[in-house]
Amino acid sequence: MKTILKIISTGILVLMLVTIFVPVGYLAWRADQPMVLPQFKGYTYYQYLAWRKNRPASDGCELPGCTPEREDGWRARYVFPG
Repeated sequence: MKTILKIISTGILVLMLVTIFVPVGYLAWRADQPMVLPQFKGYTYYQYLAWRKNRPASDGCELPGCTPEREDGWRARYVFPG
């Protein structure tokens, strides 16, 4: 009886580890593959993130959806529905 419980508990542990590590491993592998959409120009996801991090902000605004500062120092952030 103890051996059956040990086998079942080991099987459950292995199943839990597989359900955690297989998707994470797949996403890490997939992020290193070139993206197929034409607007990404064949960059991998890691290259795209590095490009976004290092690009200069042309209007002084670093967050998507925000506008440059006005004369009174107010900076608007817009959230567009869609």
